[in-house]
Amino acid sequence: MNVYIELLDMASGMMLKAYDTEADAFEDLTAFGCEHGNDHLRGLALLRVFDDRPSLIAMDDDLITLLYAKEQPVPQMNPR
Repeated sequence: MNVYIELLDMASGMMLKAYDTEADAFEDLTAFGCEHGNDHLRGLALLRVFDDRPSLIAMDDDLITLLYAKEQPVPQMNPR
């Protein structure tokens, strides 16, 4: 079983980078967005590739939304 994460430029269809994990991709893309601005993330797609079969994780504005969601702390439930 070969699983990896792929970053694609949707306009050209070219793979820009491959990651071992989603966490690695999110970390890299969050840093890129902070440095260059979110407009530079538009036109990109993040795919999970499992046994040479890609499936979409997120693209365009959904990718930006997903990155922001990953940055927010998860609220903790207080048991009563």
